[in-house]
Parts: sequence; C-alpha cells; structure tokens
Amino acid sequence: MSLSLELIPYSTPLAQAIRTSTTVLSTRSGWRLKLSCSERGLSGWGELACWPGFGSGLERTRVGVERLLAEPEEALKPLRPLALSETSPMTEQTREALRLSCAQLGSLELAHGLELAALDLKARALGCPLGALLSQAGELASEAPSHALITDLQSAERALDEGYEALKLKVGARDHWSDDGLLIAELSSRLIDLGSSATLRLDANQAWSETEAIGALVTAQAYGAEWVEEPLLGSLTDTRAGGAGWRPWLELIERSGATLAADESLQRASAQEQLELPLIEARLRGALQAGVKVITLKPMFVGGLLSCSRLARVALNEGARVCLTHSMEGALGRRGVAHLSAALIAEGHQVEGGLTGGLPRDIMSPLPVQGGRVQLSEEPGLGVIEEEER
Repeated sequence: MSLSLELIPYSTPLAQAIRTSTTVLSTRSGWRLKLSCSERGLSGWGELACWPGFGSGLERTRVGVERLLAEPEEALKPLRPLALSETSPMTEQTREALRLSCAQLGSLELAHGLELAALDLKARALGCPLGALLSQAGELASEAPSHALITDLQSAERALDEGYEALKLKVGARDHWSDDGLLIAELSSRLIDLGSSATLRLDANQAWSETEAIGALVTAQAYGAEWVEEPLLGSLTDTRAGGAGWRPWLELIERSGATLAADESLQRASAQEQLELPLIEARLRGALQAGVKVITLKPMFVGGLLSCSRLARVALNEGARVCLTHSMEGALGRRGVAHLSAALIAEGHQVEGGLTGGLPRDIMSPLPVQGGRVQLSEEPGLGVIEEEER
C-alpha cells in the first residue's frame, strides 16, 4: 500500500493580536499536512506552525518543507508499516521508530506535523482516538484541564464564570514591572472578593533583568501567584544539567520564594546550537536540578507528541509539574496536545494545560470546554475534518 503527502499552507488573520514581551502577531501562518492511503480511503492530518524565537524556526522549516516536497518517498517509506497496519496497536518500539523517522526531517516543527499526521492516520485505521496510541495504559481520559488566558479584570471574571480554576496572565510587556504588579494585586483582590479558589499563573516571556525580576517575583509571591514562567531577560547559556546558565534562576528562587516555570529556555535555540531532543532533555534536567518546579512543554517545538511525552515523563518522574500547551496554532495541533494530556492523565499522572482557544477559521472546531476542562470524544484520530477540506 502506498502513502501520499500534501502540504497545504495557511495564513489566518487573528481576531485579536497576540502580544508578548518580545512579539506582536496579528496573523498565524503554517502548513497543514494530509497523509493519505488511497487504497484504504483514509487520511491523517498534521500541522506545523513556527513562532519567532522557538523551535527550529521558519527558515530551517521552509528548507525542510521544500526538501520533503521534492523527495517525499524517502520520508514516507518508513511510515508505511507504522501508520497503515489496522490490527497492530502502537508499542514502545513502534512509537520510537516513528519519532526517529520524523526527527530526520531537520526541523522540529516539520517533524511534529508529519508525526501528528501519521498518528492520526494510524488511529483512524484502528478506529480509536489518537491519544489512545500515546498512552501506556492504552486508554484516554475523557477530559483534560486547561487554564484560561486573560488580559484584565473583565476577562478574568468571564473565565471564572465559565468555570476555569486557573488563570494565565502575560506580564512583562508593560512599561515597568510595577505596572504588572498593580494588575496582579487587582486580580488577587478580585479573586478574594468573589470567594474564588482560582489560581493565577504569570508568564513573563523573558522580559526582566535580574533586578526587575526580583521585584516582580516578590510581588507575585506576596499575592499568591501559582507560578511565574520565564522571568529572566535573554536566552540562557550552558543550560545543560549542572550548567551555569541556571544559577540566576536558583538565586531568584532562593531570594523570592516564588515557583518558577521553564518554557523558552528549554525550547529556544541559540546561534551556536541546533535544537534537538537530547539538548532539550539536558536543559530540562538542568532546570530541575536548579529547583525549577514547573515545566511548560509545547509539542510543536520539541519535535512532536512522542518527544513531548518523553520529556513530560522525565519531569513528572522527578516530581515536577508539567503544563502541556500549544503554540497558538490551529485546531489540529491544539487537539494533538489535548490528546497527549488526556493520555498521560489516563496513566494516573497529574498534568496541567493551556489547551483552549482557536483560529477564527479552521478545518476543525475547537474542542468543547466545560468547567475549565476540554472534552475529548471517542471519534477516531483527531476527530472530524470539515468536509470542504478533505
């Protein structure tokens, strides 16, 4: 049986621009991958979407896409026995073979897209949800927790009305860290007034110097922030296990008492490094050794769901909390993260998530949310693709 691959570029204007301390994005662009087996009348779908400063980046991904389109046979050949068997469930060996096959593409984002399409095709052939292929228990939880991304008091109150138990606020883009501190104080006061037990998670996107970070973290700790993600300005150097790059984080933890979360520092390449799974894992172990208690992972920037699963298990086994989230891509990628989260939960792990939202126009609907938890169905693969996109 044969496989064919189609890459479909997309560019979607956002309803509201995404703002971080370093980036303002008003359009989300990427590719959707359609991996098809004509003999069985089945297709699996994947997605890749780059983000400035993360993963392999747009230039390297474009090169990988062009190479894949020019010579698809080399990449697709090892996928046939992995993606097409209707009767054989995935084992640890076949999962690792699929991960390694996709890792050869030279771009973490591209590896994510092809791996997701292969997993989707395999799950559709087996008639099971994609997440069941990721779980060592062979099962999938019916829901997965998610925080709500907020910007102000009004959006926080809407999220609370919808049942969210965790709120995530982007900080660091205001004129001074104390401006963030005022908003944090207002949000904390409002939560108390409402009698809410919801927690506040902060993401600075590497906005602050060490001096600024101390002030911000002490304030965040005083007002009960659950964690603060990526407080320090600039990329770390020598972030391997035991490396010097994590020492400023250790000092921040000791001086402020705040719980820190790592994200970009794990999933961002420097000019001297080619970002690959072994390097990301070494950085993760260095973060854990330095006392970082929360690890945020985006499958798009670590090479796919299988690599992300491996990293998540490393952190969970060391007693850290893991937050699985997307990279503001479309429904295909977002659903993949939700399935991984539900797979880990089915094994008995406690996993956090940032799983909600969606693009204004897409080939799949966003997963429904009830009480701050995304709901997963028993539909095969990632679920139903809109008819006009088939």
